[in-house]
Amino acid sequence: MKKNRILTITMLTAFVYSYSFAADVYIYNGGEGNLLHTLKYVQKITFTNDEMNITLADKSVKDIKFSDFNFFSFKPKGDYTSLVQETTDDISVSFNGVDILSIQSENIISKVELYSMQGLKLKEAGSDLNHYNLSLASYPVGIYLVNIVTEGKTVTHKIIKR
Repeated sequence: MKKNRILTITMLTAFVYSYSFAADVYIYNGGEGNLLHTLKYVQKITFTNDEMNITLADKSVKDIKFSDFNFFSFKPKGDYTSLVQETTDDISVSFNGVDILSIQSENIISKVELYSMQGLKLKEAGSDLNHYNLSLASYPVGIYLVNIVTEGKTVTHKIIKR
């Protein structure tokens, strides 16, 4: 009888432990980011050449082909609020903390450059508009610098991706 209680307690502890260190994953597809899957208690995510393999706390594995989704996150879409990071003179930069960096300017934005904190240029894009949206969805959580060039003037903003 005592052996059965120890086994039951051990199994219950393993169950609680595995679920307590799990995260929920939200998988989206489509231009508007339609929710395809909500996976609860995800323990591990691995990638192959053509799919994402998600191991749940119950040890089951869900395989999702890259062609079936656009992005995934650990918080549901809409849980983030748009935060204006900085406004300088004629340039306004806002970032929702997850994926979209929006730049508005009174002048034409001729170039946008994204840098890591180590100084590595990650992206450079040209524009001939007074607004520009840059997706940071494929970049890891961290701090980034964005240089915005308008009519010969360069402004640098710090971006924090959570």
